[in-house]
Amino acid sequence: MGKKDKFGLMKVVNAILLAGPRKIYTDGNSTYKSLIPEKIHRVSKYMLVHIERKHLSLRNALKRLNRYTLGFSRNIKMLEACVKLVLWE
Repeated sequence: MGKKDKFGLMKVVNAILLAGPRKIYTDGNSTYKSLIPEKIHRVSKYMLVHIERKHLSLRNALKRLNRYTLGFSRNIKMLEACVKLVLWE
């Protein structure tokens, strides 16, 4: 992603704000205070753990699309089922 300086984070935060989120959870870096509106900004390590776990599950499910990995799915129904489990759990 790049450095966690104001200019690097500004690109990411602006892209997220365009999506219209109700809440944005961060790790408490002081730079976020100037970039994210206070009414939707939350600092919580607890929620970050859950978000990172969801990202890991998604990466593992997407691994099934790559032919040269152990997780590769030859059957399209198995691939669909695995991705649905990750996205709709």
